[in-house]
Amino acid sequence: MIEVTGISKTFGKALAKNKGKDPAADAGRDATSRMGNAVLKDVDLSIADGEFFCLLGPSGCGKTTLLRIIAGLETPDHGAVKVGGRDVTQAPPHKRGCALVFQNYALWPHLTVGENITYGLEVQARPPEEIRGILAASLMTYQLEGLDARYPHELSGGQQQRVALARAMAIGPHAVLMDEPLSNLDAALRKTLRRELLEFHRSAGSTILYVTHDQEEALALSDRIAVMMDGRIVELGKPADLYARPRTLETALFLGDMNVVQGEKVPGFLRKAGMGTAVAEVNAEGQGARAADAAAMCIRPEKVRVHPVARTAGKADDEGQAAGLAAGQSAGKGGGQGNTQGTYGAGAAANALAGTLAFTEFMGTHANLGVDTSAGRILARMGTEEAAALTAGQALGLEFPAEHLLWY
Repeated sequence: MIEVTGISKTFGKALAKNKGKDPAADAGRDATSRMGNAVLKDVDLSIADGEFFCLLGPSGCGKTTLLRIIAGLETPDHGAVKVGGRDVTQAPPHKRGCALVFQNYALWPHLTVGENITYGLEVQARPPEEIRGILAASLMTYQLEGLDARYPHELSGGQQQRVALARAMAIGPHAVLMDEPLSNLDAALRKTLRRELLEFHRSAGSTILYVTHDQEEALALSDRIAVMMDGRIVELGKPADLYARPRTLETALFLGDMNVVQGEKVPGFLRKAGMGTAVAEVNAEGQGARAADAAAMCIRPEKVRVHPVARTAGKADDEGQAAGLAAGQSAGKGGGQGNTQGTYGAGAAANALAGTLAFTEFMGTHANLGVDTSAGRILARMGTEEAAALTAGQALGLEFPAEHLLWY
């Protein structure tokens, strides 16, 4: 288990001389951050044995600094780090029981594959017979047989990554710390190595702390994800839960594509600011606990239902048909005429908008649609064959199922 308690870290000029001398200045652990860049702010974290755990966040959020503090490459201003139940806050890196896989792998260029893998074992002065046995097992486990005499520059990117993993695991660490190890690779190789990492984790059962800014990577690999913003963990949970039901607007906006309609609260509805038209019902089916206080409505593009409308004589007629169709789908009625913005209220076009197709983006497995509506541009997704039948400027009806709406 890895436990982090109350970790704070500031870089740059700071009023360190006040630390411990003035209780009022020390209050809230702010004494060392008043004139510096506070990159970590009282972070708490617990990672279970055998867990694949991701720190996810944008550049500059503090995720790599937190990993370096756990590894012993940085010293925290406040707080404690425990690995395997042992306090290692002041311990040097090689006595923490952790192995670190760097972004560029950091293989010794003058050492062969075999020498790179056994480097840590040599430093630990393990018996030669033990070293040979671990090397043979590592070459087989990481599919590096026959490559032990090669140098790093003679290997592919995937082979270099496997060497870095083999070197990290050879010393039998309690945990493996990975700092964006796939970020320098092309898209196809990243996906291949992502699957290899999952297989490695399943077979070895090691505790892995993985730092990344790649949302898809974090969702695919993790048992749990901690989303970091501005030096703090803003949300922590399982990938499926964070994606489907993020508790904070920050997480909703960062993790995957999200439609957001900022609005005014009116009884029972969310209304686009400055407009008289209600956009969607505020009811208990979305995130009911927060629905009454909603100031923004969010929905994933794949949850938006798109209803194409046959062309008529004019744009206004098209939009009217779109609103009517969406209203009928939402309320369980047949299609009908509506105004150019739709009518929203009891028994009318609740959670539906009329729109015009602005663009279609072919993505291979699906198509992204940009639809201009009275509430702004809405991103939707549909199958490529259905999308191919649509044309720019076509009127569409959009429906927002209540069970998929998020309120903040």
